[in-house]
Amino acid sequence: MENRIKKHAGGRPSKYQDTFPNSLIKFFSIPLSYSKLKSRITFKNGDVKEEFIDKANNIPFFSGWCLKNDITQVMFDRWVNPEDEYFKEELFMAYKKCQKLQEAFIVNNVFQYNANPAMGIFTLKNVAGWRDEQHIKAEGFENKIYIVNNLKEYVESVRSVSPASDKITR
Repeated sequence: MENRIKKHAGGRPSKYQDTFPNSLIKFFSIPLSYSKLKSRITFKNGDVKEEFIDKANNIPFFSGWCLKNDITQVMFDRWVNPEDEYFKEELFMAYKKCQKLQEAFIVNNVFQYNANPAMGIFTLKNVAGWRDEQHIKAEGFENKIYIVNNLKEYVESVRSVSPASDKITR
């Protein structure tokens, strides 16, 4: 009984490689756009005139990098989560940098009219945490919110603010 074989902890080992942080930064460090041939005109004398247009590159996403490197999104999320046992500090620092690169990529493409502004806004809300702010100005009762526990006290406070009305109308 003393010669028992130790059991394996279970699961397959992580596919993490030390090259992943640099690979991630390289994946997100792409140019905003590329030139595409729009038209080519050949004149009778043999001269050629080419006209190019700028096209937006595809937005880099973390899921795309995971597919390229044959890892799951779940495992990637564990590597960049500081509270997880599989946390990788180097990859986490690259991840934070790539979040900013991704945000800048989307914003710059929208400002240069390479991408639809509505698409840019929705994408930034989803991947960069952008939110709409609503500014609400409260008026009346000196900007206080009343919690009505006793109707009689509430009526008296309303009358003290506005003594013109002795009746409460519905």
